[in-house]
Amino acid sequence: MTNALQDKDMNLYPICVVPPERHYDSCKELVDDIRWFEQSRAHFYQDYPQFKPKAGLFEKVRVDDKKGYILLPTSLDYGVLYRGQGSYHGRCLPTLYRQALTDDELFVERVRIAEFRLFLEQFEVTQRFEQSHYLVDYVGLAQHYGLKTDVLDVTNNIDVAMFFAMCDYDKHTDSYKPKQEDKTYIGYLYAVLANENNNDARNPFGVYSEKLNVIGLQPFKRPGRQNGFAYHIGSEGKISGYLYSFNYTKDDSVGIFNHFHGGEYLWCKDDIVDVAKDIAKNTTFSSEAVRLATKLFDATLSVNKRIKILRQAGYTLVSQRKQPWASIKHPLTDDQWLDIQSEIVSRQYRTEGKVYSAVSTQQIGQELMFNYMYGGVDAPEGYDSGICYMEEKHRPVFGLQSSMHRDPMSPADDDRQIHAEWFEKGKPAPRTRSFHVPEALKPRLVKVPRK
Repeated sequence: MTNALQDKDMNLYPICVVPPERHYDSCKELVDDIRWFEQSRAHFYQDYPQFKPKAGLFEKVRVDDKKGYILLPTSLDYGVLYRGQGSYHGRCLPTLYRQALTDDELFVERVRIAEFRLFLEQFEVTQRFEQSHYLVDYVGLAQHYGLKTDVLDVTNNIDVAMFFAMCDYDKHTDSYKPKQEDKTYIGYLYAVLANENNNDARNPFGVYSEKLNVIGLQPFKRPGRQNGFAYHIGSEGKISGYLYSFNYTKDDSVGIFNHFHGGEYLWCKDDIVDVAKDIAKNTTFSSEAVRLATKLFDATLSVNKRIKILRQAGYTLVSQRKQPWASIKHPLTDDQWLDIQSEIVSRQYRTEGKVYSAVSTQQIGQELMFNYMYGGVDAPEGYDSGICYMEEKHRPVFGLQSSMHRDPMSPADDDRQIHAEWFEKGKPAPRTRSFHVPEALKPRLVKVPRK
């Protein structure tokens, strides 16, 4: 069977690099499909299993056009991120935009983020990260610790996403709980392609540079435990990608809850939880935080004007040293730093006779494109995946054509399930492809001698 779309100079093959959207009768069936595609995209490790990354670590990756490294949660394939939700929202608004706040009220929440950052900068572990040129994502940390931000949480770990889809947050106890009733529940899972958020023509393979940022390993535990990424979605609240609905039971919810030790592994309570809660509701700000928020988020008004507006709104302004959490010593032992370092791995690479200690985001992006091409299979007949394998008819030119902002399907109003026409008409979901990717495109290993 061929799915090729004929063009004057091109063959276009609609492909899937994640499962085609539909409703699943069980969470296990959906997870099994997700894992099948993860294995398919990880074609390199089929040929070189000895290089398969160990789970639970973080890869040091140099950020193109910046000085520093992100610490990327290791995965068979970095090409897809997930978001689990217990209910469907037509607009997935981040916490900063879930209420109709005025511009001045939005700025207040950004002052809270700045205050939180100033607090975190006191920790020696934060200073060690900065000195090692590991990028600290203060907005991502603020999101994970309960402040209002313009980002949505996403992860490259399907189990983490399913936990948040099947367990409920209790704001009174600041913890998650499994479902309690013996009935069939419906959950939702988004899949987002990591490469489709980059629009920079000068950096066509770049990733993690615009809307989608790695949080990964940070000076504090939650983002790393959750394999965290930050999706900067803004006030529009529109996710690009794919959406699945699935049935699950109380036993499924309890199972994933216990898998993460009663949720405590993901929602760990460390040294900064209580201060984050105080900052989230505090009405006293430091002038240093106002100055930092103005610099980072909105310089349309001067710092003095911002301070005047805040005082008129009833907020108290003090110096940073008068905040209750200021000037607290947070030492870090050498053994603790070595423990953190033991979680970090890197890949050397060589180009033009030079050896580099870590790959770059540009190289990760290029790797993702190869993985999409080699791991993609034919799309079901009648299903628009938004991505095609591209083959010129008269020249050995190959590539991918993709929709940069593909809208996910939506569940029906009556039963809240995804109704995919291709599936309900009994069309098969192929596990093979009708196109051939040239072997010459496969990346090659080069052994770099130790020095």
